[in-house]
Amino acid sequence: MGSAGIRVNAIVPGYIETDMTRAMTDLARKEALNAIPLSRFGDVTEIADATVFLATNKYANNCVLNLDGGLSAV
Repeated sequence: MGSAGIRVNAIVPGYIETDMTRAMTDLARKEALNAIPLSRFGDVTEIADATVFLATNKYANNCVLNLDGGLSAV
């Protein structure tokens, strides 16, 4: 695909502060927050920033960005 000028990148989000996470039970929310090394949910603007980067950086190809506050490293 690269030879055709097509770049493929992915964003792998963790828990993001949205209506869905706000609807979690208190216990589920507490357990999720305790599992995340940064001890917080991500913000939609943090995902948006990464999206803009991947869309505009012409050398970014085959990138997988884990935006999960470190959860995938645990």
